Amino acid sequence: MVDFLHAFRKYSLKMLEGAGRRKIFGEDLTVKVLMPEDIIGLKVQSLVNDPLRAMREYADIEAILSFYKGKINWETLEEYFSLFNLDGKFKELKERAENVE
Repeated sequence: MVDFLHAFRKYSLKMLEGAGRRKIFGEDLTVKVLMPEDIIGLKVQSLVNDPLRAMREYADIEAILSFYKGKINWETLEEYFSLFNLDGKFKELKERAENVE
């Protein structure tokens, strides 16, 4: 799946500024790809906007955290969760991620 984002707010513009470039389709095409923290930030916004998506979004967030274990910028994530008053959920996810072998 590919998501397109029309960026005009401070946070989404910052996400695009920090995006990396990746070659795809046999290196014929280069696309910008968000950092894992930014993808999680969008998932947090999605689950707040549509609570019916919460279980799926949290599962995706945990999968991203597991894949990028040890490489996550927790300060950035804390800011995203705080924007939506989900500080408790942030602490829970961080604790669980840090205690997984």
